[in-house]
Amino acid sequence: VTFVYNGCEAAIACGQDGTVTADAWNRFVPGQSEEEEEEKEANLTGTIVNAQTGSGVSGATLTFLQQGRKVLEVKSESGGRYAAALEPGSYTVRIRCNGFVEEEFEVRVNQSKTTQQFTISPQLAQGEIRIVLEWGSSPRDLDSYLDGTTDSGQQVHTSFGRKKATASDGTVLAELDVDDVTGYGPETTTLYAPDGVYEFTVRDFHSTGTMN
Repeated sequence: VTFVYNGCEAAIACGQDGTVTADAWNRFVPGQSEEEEEEKEANLTGTIVNAQTGSGVSGATLTFLQQGRKVLEVKSESGGRYAAALEPGSYTVRIRCNGFVEEEFEVRVNQSKTTQQFTISPQLAQGEIRIVLEWGSSPRDLDSYLDGTTDSGQQVHTSFGRKKATASDGTVLAELDVDDVTGYGPETTTLYAPDGVYEFTVRDFHSTGTMN
């Protein structure tokens, strides 16, 4: 006779009439706690991040695909955190969330636990451009600079020292939305006046020599 009670699997040997004899074998296998099961299954964890604010995005749907076939679908929770139970291998991750541009990423899931941050961008108005800079843990602080001139002759410059560029009438032309100084990013610039000539550059703030 085998059965499960309170997460514990029990196997009890008995005679044909159901009598358990003294020399019968028995096996009891304790079940895993919810925490242990989550630790075992969630081998891909991380955060969904808003490119324009740097904060976590809850309620985003992550669809994991292999060769175009859906393998798993999960949602991000409070603070943008997500957890997925996947076999080791390579996946395409499609991320959807109301008010955000649909994004696709490639991720490699290892045998051990893998951590991966995904950055998604709020939807843009017609004619707007957003530049999202992401990198690894080193260098710790990369700085992005936007310089240019609109077709109407307005000068545009954004950086960590001057995050917003405005026209003479106060209209915002471009803005450094997020200035990341702790690695990984995102560091995000939104251009509201794309008609013009612009240059976007990235510099290692601490000149570590580790920027490739």
